[in-house]
Amino acid sequence: MGPLASQFFATIQRGTVSKAELDQFAGISPSEIALTSHERQLYQDILLKVSNDDDAAAQSRRLSVLLILKVAELLGREPKPDEVRWILYAGCDDQGRKLELDSSALEAQRQRWWVYHANDLSHVALESLLKFALDNLGNFPTGTTLARLIPLCAGQIIDSADVASTNWNGLVEAIEPADNAFDRANEYSDWSLSQELVRSAGRSDEKVCTPELAWKAIRLLATLHKRIKSEERDVAAELARFDPDAFRSLLSEVKFLDKNATENLDDLLGKLIEERVIRRHLWVALRKFRYQRDYTFLIEMDEGRLRLREKDGPVFTNPRLGPAITFVKDIHLVGGQGLTDDGVEAVGSQ
Repeated sequence: MGPLASQFFATIQRGTVSKAELDQFAGISPSEIALTSHERQLYQDILLKVSNDDDAAAQSRRLSVLLILKVAELLGREPKPDEVRWILYAGCDDQGRKLELDSSALEAQRQRWWVYHANDLSHVALESLLKFALDNLGNFPTGTTLARLIPLCAGQIIDSADVASTNWNGLVEAIEPADNAFDRANEYSDWSLSQELVRSAGRSDEKVCTPELAWKAIRLLATLHKRIKSEERDVAAELARFDPDAFRSLLSEVKFLDKNATENLDDLLGKLIEERVIRRHLWVALRKFRYQRDYTFLIEMDEGRLRLREKDGPVFTNPRLGPAITFVKDIHLVGGQGLTDDGVEAVGSQ
């Protein structure tokens, strides 16, 4: 480190750093960590060693790293970030091989990842419905009213339904979720439905969200709802602490669907698109403009008429699994064949 050493440690003590200082420190970035080095062991201890002083965040990080190692063990190779998410959600890989977890703490952490991923899937479904509404709104160059747009969207979705039901309860009852949510060969698995939505609905004019795709978004919501009911998933344990007005989640949307579950399905879909998609977007965009001066409106309303401004669509969030996988590779816990000897030892010692 040479003369940068004193500056480096002074920065750590200070607790803040400038971009110019980071540029100076670029030459001392950790790389090529030796397999048998004390440095490597220190990194492993920071990530995985149990300490009485660990806070909740450190414990959660440790368990998530262990889950990544267990996924690598299952696959026999380095996992991809999206594979980790889907295996933790499904409890098995895309071939149905079960993820074996040998502690209640690891299973509880997997359940937390289940809620995270299911919540993301609900947003993918709702964002697809937003794209569907925006594509329909684009057919009215001078704008149109909600009273005209909402029945148009709901009617097109109902006409595309491949499951006969008169209300939401009937739809949830008729839906049969795939045994393996990560089954790439099953067109109605959670993976297949969400992948088609993200890939085909688009986020611009280049692709159009068709009524058939919008129906698949509804089907994905119904699948999630049924999984929560039939598998007794406790989503409230993770999501109840969030303000349902400021933070819409799988929990708040399921409560909305339960509240309106006996209404005619076309009426429910109209409410869903108007209240949970369009008006919600306008509310969020208004708050961003008011508090951040950031103009993110996709729709503009003037004298009761909606006009399209621009389009957006479904996308998964990024829980930073990629950097975590890179790190366990850098400290030689994961390699080309899955877990290394050090990785096997690290998992076995927990």
